[in-house]
Amino acid sequence: MNIKDFNCISFFWLSLFLISCGGGSVSDDPPSQSVTNRPPVLTSSVEAFFPQTLSGSVYTVTASDADGDSLSYSISGEDASSFAIDENTGDITFVFTPDVDFPRASDGSNFYVIDVTATDPSSSSDSQCLDIEVTRHDPNG
Repeated sequence: MNIKDFNCISFFWLSLFLISCGGGSVSDDPPSQSVTNRPPVLTSSVEAFFPQTLSGSVYTVTASDADGDSLSYSISGEDASSFAIDENTGDITFVFTPDVDFPRASDGSNFYVIDVTATDPSSSSDSQCLDIEVTRHDPNG
């Protein structure tokens, strides 16, 4: 080989050194993204009126969840023992027949105070206070 041959040929040397401190691994899987759970938001009113002449559902808790999670409903508070709640639908009913003349609220009135809560499967929740007044007649009718 003479010097002319070297002028026409280009060589590139690439050296690649990988140094690891251990603990790593190689994967062909795409990186996963972490999704933050958003809590439910109660959308129902904070007060209800229930005529003593009616029976059935006193109130229905409603909520939305931006993640589309199913929700469960619960009640607590000073007058919660006067009510039952369907944890799947949010329907609240009295556990006795209310009577304006014989109030059974914790303060001796016809105004019952409970806390309603909507909870998603990740245990994120939203709560609000609900005032339920037992009336002699339907205030809307």
